[in-house]
Amino acid sequence: MNLDEKLTLTGFKNLAHLADVIEAPKLNLEEYKIEHPKLFNALIDGVASQVRLNKMLNQHFQFRIVFEYLNEHYKSGQNLPSENDLALEIGSVKSVIREQLARLESLGYIDIIEHGKRNVWRSNLSFDS
Repeated sequence: MNLDEKLTLTGFKNLAHLADVIEAPKLNLEEYKIEHPKLFNALIDGVASQVRLNKMLNQHFQFRIVFEYLNEHYKSGQNLPSENDLALEIGSVKSVIREQLARLESLGYIDIIEHGKRNVWRSNLSFDS
């Protein structure tokens, strides 16, 4: 994978954007790339790893928030509101709710009967069970 692909994958526009994010605006990454190619590649790979880790943690926390909310506010067998209504209740967006409901279904916590319209909460279990 070349540098441009790595930068794009991690969400950076260019080297100057990366330098701003890592708070190294005085560091000329173009020169650093030429003078220290191995260290430069390690820096880019480290940033890419951090971005992936942040995405994974974000998804985990989104899942946990939705799980805990449903577990606290709905009883086993109870119909859940629409994805739009759940998003409003939880203070999230519909796309996040949809993604987390799909994860909950894959783990057996809900039954999705009519996607986006009728979901049934199956169990009141703790997150750590």
